[in-house]
Amino acid sequence: MKQLFPIALSAVLITACTTWQPEPAPALETAKADAWTDALKEAVPAGDERRQPFWRRSEDDTLMALIGRVETANPDLEEVRARLAEARAIERADRAGLGPRVETDAQVTAQRQSETGQIPVGRIPGYETEQVLYEAGFDASWELDLFGRKDTQRALSAARTALAEERLSGARFSLEAEAARAYVDTIAARLTLEALTRAAARQNDIFEGVAVRRAHGEASDFDVERVSGQLAEYEARFAPAEQDLAIARYRLARLTGQVPSAFDADLPEELPAPDPVRLDFSSDVLRQRSDVREAELAYVRAARESELAELDLYPRFTLFGGGGPSTTELSDFLDPASLALNLGAMVDWTLYDGGRREAQADAAEARLIQAQARYRSTVLSAMEEIEAAAVRYLKTGEQLEKRETVTASRARIAEMAGKRLEGGTGTLIEVLETERDLAEAELSEARVRAALLTARIALEKALGPHGAVER
Repeated sequence: MKQLFPIALSAVLITACTTWQPEPAPALETAKADAWTDALKEAVPAGDERRQPFWRRSEDDTLMALIGRVETANPDLEEVRARLAEARAIERADRAGLGPRVETDAQVTAQRQSETGQIPVGRIPGYETEQVLYEAGFDASWELDLFGRKDTQRALSAARTALAEERLSGARFSLEAEAARAYVDTIAARLTLEALTRAAARQNDIFEGVAVRRAHGEASDFDVERVSGQLAEYEARFAPAEQDLAIARYRLARLTGQVPSAFDADLPEELPAPDPVRLDFSSDVLRQRSDVREAELAYVRAARESELAELDLYPRFTLFGGGGPSTTELSDFLDPASLALNLGAMVDWTLYDGGRREAQADAAEARLIQAQARYRSTVLSAMEEIEAAAVRYLKTGEQLEKRETVTASRARIAEMAGKRLEGGTGTLIEVLETERDLAEAELSEARVRAALLTARIALEKALGPHGAVER
């Protein structure tokens, strides 16, 4: 037994001077602060590194409550959380598998040997052909990490868990943005219905006035039919608006984990009014996006897998040992003389496999190049989405300012047309046309106002979350 320890020690000394360390993964390029266009800088003021999307700090209690339900009741988010729990459990299992392995066992074996076999034990004086063997013991093994294989495996497990954490963060943020969008769409659809109701009420007042004038011979059947047709035109728009409202509510119910029939929320009278979005123009803008961070983590994972594929070309060195009592007499089970021990060291090195490991290493290197290209593509796509969302938000804001001016002008013209008709200097056609123009202006302003908030949500979503990942 004394010779077993030098064997294990020599296995370490043989390879101590040949330890191989993998090259660190290269840094990945990100956008610089001067890469952003003037349109983005105009749409998004700089200067607040603690930026949070408006739906996470809104003073709208209903919106905040709905976002809270997304966190607690959305089934898609629950599934992603379970995947993260699975990834963490797998990481613990992987880390545990890298340490020493110790097993223990105990057994009782009854056996009978042939008296006339190859070894005629029946002719040996005092030898019993039938006996019971009592055994117990343990076995231990430990692979020596001479080339950094275990460290690389630990880093790979950590990268996989980090990727799952990032996917949870991205899923949460995306679902919150969808819920905010559905919330805005629901309020916008209701406001559109209210605008249609006001337009239809004005048209109905005109219709009743023309009907009275027709009864007194002051208006013709043509006037009545013209007013009636315009009233019917606005009434025909109610069904699509009610459809949009119902669909938006159903989507909001789904995102908050509720069935449509049970969804009930006290929606505010107006759309929420978020403050201007702010951020620091640097590479952090991109690193706030989950897809960019996921692509970066996927690159790190591919780099670790490539390193492991290279390390498979090197030998493995393992120390092992075992021991325990082995006796045919149960009374001698604890006797030191019944103790059996074995210690040793093992080298496992595949010298030839037809090039299989080299091919796997080449495949891993190709996957690493793919991951790097995918990361760069993700960065470019992220910049495109951010820039497009910023321009859309900026131009929609400009459009809303013009629409508000148009609506105010149409309201004044409609009021003047009504007074001209009452004073005898105007015509019914003028009143109908100005009322139609006013209704269209109000509906357009409502749509653009909702589009502005939708563009703001799209911009917030494009910029990505900015906060801690759930641990």
